[in-house]
Amino acid sequence: MTDPEPVLHGPAHPVHALTTGELSTYRKQLEHAVTTLKDAPVIEDLHKRLDEVCAEEEERARIRRTIQPDEIDARTRHHSA
Repeated sequence: MTDPEPVLHGPAHPVHALTTGELSTYRKQLEHAVTTLKDAPVIEDLHKRLDEVCAEEEERARIRRTIQPDEIDARTRHHSA
């Protein structure tokens, strides 16, 4: 089992600045810490951070859904010209 200590201090960068891989890893660490440290005094803070990470992941997914169709259209116009 992984040590929950590193997740208690947070990532090296703000959540919005994490790469997709770092964000995913951090989310998994938080999920593990929340289940492992159920009665710890920091549990409320861990839940808040997990909510922030999930919101960032959802925002990135929304942006991908918004941008992707435009990129496909641009590539189609470029290749058909």
